Amino acid sequence: MSFAAPLPGDLAKLSVSAKERCDNHPDEQAAWRLTGETDSFGSEYHYLCEACKKKHVQHARENPLVSTCEHCNTENVKVDYWRDPEEGRAGPVYTLCAPCRKKAVAYYSED
Repeated sequence: MSFAAPLPGDLAKLSVSAKERCDNHPDEQAAWRLTGETDSFGSEYHYLCEACKKKHVQHARENPLVSTCEHCNTENVKVDYWRDPEEGRAGPVYTLCAPCRKKAVAYYSED
């Protein structure tokens, strides 16, 4: 089993026994961990209650990440975060458009 390093925007369900509190509502127990900035030193996490998680998902759905694809240099395109497996789990995080991401995944899926 390989461990995939988290990418910005990844959501992970916390265990019921987790002691973290929601970053926005300190009186609420956090139910989710949202990955923020990720670099070679590790990841920054934000803790969310159920209500904050729902707001985050809705906001992300309505406001996709638009930037320049770092592989084909297409500007103002919807991109997703991606990490090159050859650069390791702590390698840089790139923004790729859907066609470039699909090509990269296919390339690394070949034996």
